[in-house]
Amino acid sequence: MKRWLLRIAIGFVCIVLLAVVSLFGLHHFERWTAQKARVERSEAIRAYHPSQARVYLYSLDPKFTAVDDSDHFHGYRILGSSEITASDEKAALILSLSNAISHGLYVSMCFEPQHGLRIINDAETVDLVICFSCLQIQPFNFNGNKMFGTAGYPFAAYNAILERHGLPVFKRK
Repeated sequence: MKRWLLRIAIGFVCIVLLAVVSLFGLHHFERWTAQKARVERSEAIRAYHPSQARVYLYSLDPKFTAVDDSDHFHGYRILGSSEITASDEKAALILSLSNAISHGLYVSMCFEPQHGLRIINDAETVDLVICFSCLQIQPFNFNGNKMFGTAGYPFAAYNAILERHGLPVFKRK
């Protein structure tokens, strides 16, 4: 009788250990695949070379309106926009966002974007609606149009470029 209980106990311990190892391995795999996806998105943005791409920066009102006309960028009212022609500014926009994407986490909260970025390279147009507050990007014609995370540090650089171009920066009331 004692052997039977011992076998059951050993079997139970083995199942518990297997479950713990599987969960740890699954968690590690999920972290690895998430990091791999961030790096792939980052590299895809970085591939839009500033000297070859046309880049437009938008200042947005973060209130979604579901209107899609020339005064709106994917449902957000455009406060101002400019084609960025200086190579150093285009590089700052693209490379800072690329770096932020590689370090970003997906944090779903507000999604009240204040910035938009349009990158045109050859016949391809990529639009990015960016919320540096909740660290999310809603892409169009990129990443299967699935939202993904970013870090918030390009916020100041984006606002500085808006201001250099005489564009309004959204201020919360």
